[in-house]
Amino acid sequence: QGVKYMDMKEKLYQMSKDQGIMLSSFDACKKLLNTSEGSRMSFRDRLDMFFVDHSIMGLLVHENYLNSVSKKPVTPELMERCANSADLMAMGDVINSRIRDVQEWSLLPDLGVFSAVYPAYLTNGFIAFPGFPAFLGKYSTQSRMRRLTTELQTHLRLTSTASRLSLPTTGYSQLLYKKLIDPLIQGTPEAVMKTVSILDTYGLRKEHLIEHLTELRQHLGGDDLFKTVDSKVKAAMTREFNSGSHAVKVVIPSGGKKRKAAEENPDELGDDVEQDKVKGDVEEKDASEEEGETTSNGLIKIKGGAKAKAKAKAKARSAPSEKLENDLEASPKEKSKAKAKPRGKAKAKA
Repeated sequence: QGVKYMDMKEKLYQMSKDQGIMLSSFDACKKLLNTSEGSRMSFRDRLDMFFVDHSIMGLLVHENYLNSVSKKPVTPELMERCANSADLMAMGDVINSRIRDVQEWSLLPDLGVFSAVYPAYLTNGFIAFPGFPAFLGKYSTQSRMRRLTTELQTHLRLTSTASRLSLPTTGYSQLLYKKLIDPLIQGTPEAVMKTVSILDTYGLRKEHLIEHLTELRQHLGGDDLFKTVDSKVKAAMTREFNSGSHAVKVVIPSGGKKRKAAEENPDELGDDVEQDKVKGDVEEKDASEEEGETTSNGLIKIKGGAKAKAKAKAKARSAPSEKLENDLEASPKEKSKAKAKPRGKAKAKA
């Protein structure tokens, strides 16, 4: 029996499907942006290239679409194509936000068309190997700066009205950094106490000067002046904070689940911390009652109070059922005694 046409077609389809599975995200991006390979693909094939890894394909196209046409002569037509591709990717970003926020995953094919397929169709040329998206590294740095700014604003909100967004933009953090670092550069014991007193006034610690304020300054292009401070001054400052006479005004819980409200509005982190503290106290109280413990204050635990109450309630609930069972058990005996008494009287009369 010879080989049929449909059998051969099915075999070729399986082979092409296996090749698509073995493709990496960079290979798929290369196929989309190279004219020699992309011109032979249909719309369906291009969309399949997007679904090799839909989470990163748009970023890869955005990172490399200009490099693919960099060797072409600059003409108004090429500039217009690049502008149209940028507009399409901006629309794709809007669709991606809609998918993530509302979980409308049915828009995923539309995302593929706007963020990868159509921009690569408009601006394609030649690229040897796609570059890794620089957005991921910048987003990581942005997330770290956002966390540092939020923590710093949480401590400063007791003594300052500066919001999270205004700290890096209004020069407030730069002025505070200058007030703290200038006495340390002088290198005298009185200067160290002056810096420590300023930190105590704002409810800050040494870590906020070294980590938060310094990294925010470097992120904006400033230098790390704390490195120029004498090591003896740094040691004196560390000993002063380790003496235990400097209380922390705000304690940010480490770990745990992130609250959605804190993600939406990081400026209200202090309120979320207070709510978490109240909620944690209620949960601890419920847990202690379940374990049979009652607390008179935060340090003394009195065992047995809740346990005794629970036993009393259990006895009160079981008392009616026990009484009913006793009545049911006693009723047959009483009936037999009642029947036996008339018979005895009848014999006595006879």
